Amino acid sequence: MKLLKSVTFVTACVTAGLACAASDGALAGNSNGAAALSLEIGSKVRVRNVDDIPLGTYSGVGDLTANMSYCVYRSGGEDYRMKLSTDQGAFQVYSTLAAASISYLVRVDDDLDASDGEILGYDSWSAASMTGHERANCQGQENGSIWVSFFAANLQAAPTASDYQTTMILTIEPI
Repeated sequence: MKLLKSVTFVTACVTAGLACAASDGALAGNSNGAAALSLEIGSKVRVRNVDDIPLGTYSGVGDLTANMSYCVYRSGGEDYRMKLSTDQGAFQVYSTLAAASISYLVRVDDDLDASDGEILGYDSWSAASMTGHERANCQGQENGSIWVSFFAANLQAAPTASDYQTTMILTIEPI
């Protein structure tokens, strides 16, 4: 019974948000001490189902665009933000054969079509918060996307080469 009273007291302190100090028991036939238990589970995020973005061969007409969708898990299904960087130090693809680069525009969104999403600056956090999935495996669904667009003028001015590429790095942070 005394143990039940101690546990009830500690639970009441923790539930009420009080700072309960541990207490020692009295010298007696039975002695009960009390200790508050507390823990915190930090925010977690995970990006999954990230794929390469092959753009194929440019036809010489119009802009060249592509959309890649992925899944972001966020503990509790809460919000996150994103930033993108590359191994080129800018949003550009580079050719070692032609010693040239072509810049591109990037948009991100927390749906499957980022063509109408936020334009993202290089290595800058998204201004809009995005909502993650509450399940670590996203239940096989995707809930975010990246859209890239190469403008026709930049593509038409670029030297011919078959090796334009870069590696895009996605960084996700809970907010």
